[in-house]
Amino acid sequence: MNGNQLKNGCRALWEQVFNDSPAFVDLYFERRFSEERTFYAERGGRVVCAMQSLPYTFNYLGKTLPVGYVSGLATLPAFRRQGLASYVLRQSHEALRRQGAAFSFLIPADDHAARFYRNHGYTPCFLKPVFPHLPPGEDVERLTPDVVRFIQDQMGHRENYIGHSRDDIADIFTVARMDGGGLRLQRKDGHICSATIFDRAGGNTRVLDQFTDSSYGTSPNAPCPAHNFQTTAPIGMVKLLDTAAIPDLDTLRALRPVMSLMLD
Repeated sequence: MNGNQLKNGCRALWEQVFNDSPAFVDLYFERRFSEERTFYAERGGRVVCAMQSLPYTFNYLGKTLPVGYVSGLATLPAFRRQGLASYVLRQSHEALRRQGAAFSFLIPADDHAARFYRNHGYTPCFLKPVFPHLPPGEDVERLTPDVVRFIQDQMGHRENYIGHSRDDIADIFTVARMDGGGLRLQRKDGHICSATIFDRAGGNTRVLDQFTDSSYGTSPNAPCPAHNFQTTAPIGMVKLLDTAAIPDLDTLRALRPVMSLMLD
């Protein structure tokens, strides 16, 4: 199966299994799909199970570790319960180990998916802050370099986070706009002091993530007050692939379940 056949086969599988808009599918297969990062099973020349393993970095207590993100693992209904998803997932793990990756992580779509991944060595690890409301501010129409720098700078101040490139942030912004949301900024003396990514999927406004420069203060009367989250909700799971990839095992032993993770 050549590259175009694989891409078309994976897209056909995605469109049959997932309920995503054509615009999102176009974006994903134009911006995210890579033959080298695709793991799949075929029957009769047809892709019947596939996933992508997307490369990221995991920053924990000042350490930067390579990780892989499980994206779009799916099997056609007629070929389920044959072990194909398990086979494809194991192939991705083996490839990540060869690349020296420390972890594989993911966001399960539902409880059924979470049970499947638990059976393959994943454990709940990431918690997503739940913000009470969307703050006031200026909604931007396009992502400018100063906005990207602000988000990356503020992300770097967090203790634990999945690193995001400019392209990653651009895609998150695009998807948020597809769902009726976008990016809202607050400024002080002409400088960005808060950025909030949100969507309105299903008609409800949802804050996906927020970045606030704490140097402006965090009280309600601050120029750009941090709208602190009120609670947290489980969102992600992680699997340790290779202890040799962890530069300091004490870091692993101290691993805490609260880590910042932007949606993609």
